Amino acid sequence: MKDIIRKVLREEIQKKYVRSNANMEKVIISYLNKQMVGTKRIVGDPEKFYGNLDEHWCKNGVVIARSVYYFNNDEDDDGPELHNFNEGHIVFSKQIVDDIKRLFSVRENYVLNVIAEWYDDNYTTKFGEETGHPEIEVSYCESYDFKGEICPGEVEIPEKMTKDEKIKFIKDNSNEYGEYWFDQAWSNDIDDAYKKVAYKLKKQNNPLSEMIKLDINVGDTVMGGKFKNKKVIVKTIGKNEKGDITINGKPLLRFRILKEGEEPNDRIINELTKIFNSKLIKGIYPIIDRIDILRYDKRIMDVDIIIKSDGSDMTESNMYNEYYFDPHWLCDHHLTKFIKMFGLPINKVGFRVFSHEGKFITAY
Repeated sequence: MKDIIRKVLREEIQKKYVRSNANMEKVIISYLNKQMVGTKRIVGDPEKFYGNLDEHWCKNGVVIARSVYYFNNDEDDDGPELHNFNEGHIVFSKQIVDDIKRLFSVRENYVLNVIAEWYDDNYTTKFGEETGHPEIEVSYCESYDFKGEICPGEVEIPEKMTKDEKIKFIKDNSNEYGEYWFDQAWSNDIDDAYKKVAYKLKKQNNPLSEMIKLDINVGDTVMGGKFKNKKVIVKTIGKNEKGDITINGKPLLRFRILKEGEEPNDRIINELTKIFNSKLIKGIYPIIDRIDILRYDKRIMDVDIIIKSDGSDMTESNMYNEYYFDPHWLCDHHLTKFIKMFGLPINKVGFRVFSHEGKFITAY
């Protein structure tokens, strides 16, 4: 019965909030799966959470999601403690939710519903088995701005540290917080600020040079510039005052190391081809058979593409109404957003559309 109710609710929400094709949910789930790559799960201690269960999901040391499962921890008339599941929900990064809304042109309520279903199917079921509570489930999802909340366990506050000592530590090591903020801040705000500052210092004391080994030497070529698409000759390799590795006096993260035999233009064209022919794009536009790169001009950072459609009788006159395909919207909205997400140096996308048999339809 529970599964039937969830299915009905899901269908109603889809009808209310989605105007695109049936593949939209799969596209969003694929995007969510990519966001979860490289995350770290922290399971809370029920004894410190009134018998309730929770999970934090962290990426690069900060929280991006948290799931909570509440139990009724009461006593019956005979005395023994009851531990019945009450309700569960997931809180997801507002930034990720907003990105999905802008990228796929869907409403927030629909996105939150998809996240709740996806999380319940892929994570809650497994967590219930691990904890011996197969009955737990996620009923809804909320978006929340975690504001850089540090992942549990990354930084521990000394047990006997006073509030004044925490404030002194924050002031001594950060200029981010002013006197007005300290006057208005609650104890938990002070703790959060302490953890953020302490985590930043921790990262500085564990420099990049200790985590990676460089396979480059003076005289080699790397890619630099705003979009990491300009050839730069390595003249010096050193460290800055923080202990981070530098190339030509600039932080290593401002450069990209070329793979053996790789040419910059080849890399950009290959990456663009993969993005344009990804399941995300074809999920939104199932009429597309393939997108190929016709021309890439690195001087003005423009790219022209050839769109091969799956419709044998598609023409410029029926393309919009019958096939619901707008190449201008594809290029100006979806492709450019994907390009920006991957940090590729492209300003504009031009197109030429052909039918499945190779007949020219339109261009821009």
